[in-house]
Amino acid sequence: MDNRNFYSMPAPWGGIVLREENGELASICPTIASIQAPSPAPLAIADAMQQLEAVLTVPQATSEELRETLFATQVFRKLPDFTRRVLDIVSRIEPGQWMSYSQVAQATGNPAAARAVGQALANNPFPILIGCHRVCASAQLARFDILKPETFRPQAYLGAPELAAVAQWLRLADFSL
Repeated sequence: MDNRNFYSMPAPWGGIVLREENGELASICPTIASIQAPSPAPLAIADAMQQLEAVLTVPQATSEELRETLFATQVFRKLPDFTRRVLDIVSRIEPGQWMSYSQVAQATGNPAAARAVGQALANNPFPILIGCHRVCASAQLARFDILKPETFRPQAYLGAPELAAVAQWLRLADFSL
């Protein structure tokens, strides 16, 4: 029996698809496909939708309560230890603040693992709630220019070039605070 269900909600760039598995949030997937209205959802997904709406309205770092909820999910507990450490570090980055892949690698205690940080972020099951858009290449940190919005656009977001505009939107929203 397949215990996976999908729900969707609108977002400024198109939409967000949330996956529920065995009664809990299993993933959040931004999409550029236009979604006009949220789909009816069970409590765990409705709570995640409310959290997403709050973060999209007023960008914020992941609260301790939300971090505990996300980190207790089956999908999070199955992630490799390094990925869990990366996501914990990234979840604490405040809006308008940025870390490079190298800085996150250093914070994990493995300074040579910048590339592995990128791979961990590409597998973030809870983007937006865990702000992986706040991590970028060292060279990009110096290029951000609010007068040039294109400087906020990465090559890819969550490992997908077609989602780069989503990360750009999230970064600019963070900067607007």
